[in-house]
Amino acid sequence: MAKETGLRIARLDKRKLETLKLTLAFDPGLYLGEDFLAKLVENYPDQYLKRIDLIKRIVRDPDFLYGTGKQCVGFAKYFPLDDGGSMFVCFFTLQGKPKRYVLSRFQLLERIKLSGFVPMAKKRTVPGKGKGPN
Repeated sequence: MAKETGLRIARLDKRKLETLKLTLAFDPGLYLGEDFLAKLVENYPDQYLKRIDLIKRIVRDPDFLYGTGKQCVGFAKYFPLDDGGSMFVCFFTLQGKPKRYVLSRFQLLERIKLSGFVPMAKKRTVPGKGKGPN
């Protein structure tokens, strides 16, 4: 049987493993499987590289993490828009031998519209203030 290949897009770093309370004895890499890549190219021939970059961005800098033991890990990232925002989620499940995390679901959650809301101004720091005693 030929070994299935795929595209390694990231890995579960120490910070993410600690957050999910996971200890792994196998490759902590996160992969896009051949089937997913083939469908991506077929469905989005002009934008599949942008979609791969979006998945990498979500996985490398998520706003939220999800884990059900070692079987499934998930990542979510909020993207603000002019009138609200959107949340993308990626789920990776253990597959194959040797075991590795392969993308099982990539989805845009319902778009959030915030009609009438105004973005809160970010708190600005004044240089030299609020740093405590020297």
